[in-house]
Amino acid sequence: MGEALVEQMVADEVYPLSRLCQEVSAVINRVRAAFDLNPMWDAADRVEIREAEQVVDLEARRLQRGEGDPAAWRRALNTYEAVWMGALKELQRSGQRTPCG
Repeated sequence: MGEALVEQMVADEVYPLSRLCQEVSAVINRVRAAFDLNPMWDAADRVEIREAEQVVDLEARRLQRGEGDPAAWRRALNTYEAVWMGALKELQRSGQRTPCG
């Protein structure tokens, strides 16, 4: 995860929806770039990915209400990205590629 971006966000007290969306988008863009030609849909239904998404959603809602912990938000984003990257490694080991790959 881009640590500088997260650290800057943590320094701020207000977490508007637009900022939360930017943070999540940055993670998603890195994941998409890493997957390249590997099929993301093969990993998207994994329980661990759905659970990580739920935690990101929960922490974002907490921050919007002013009840959240910036460290918990950072952990949720880092975990979300790590889970996706772990799924990518598994797909690569299994040799699954897109029809074009």
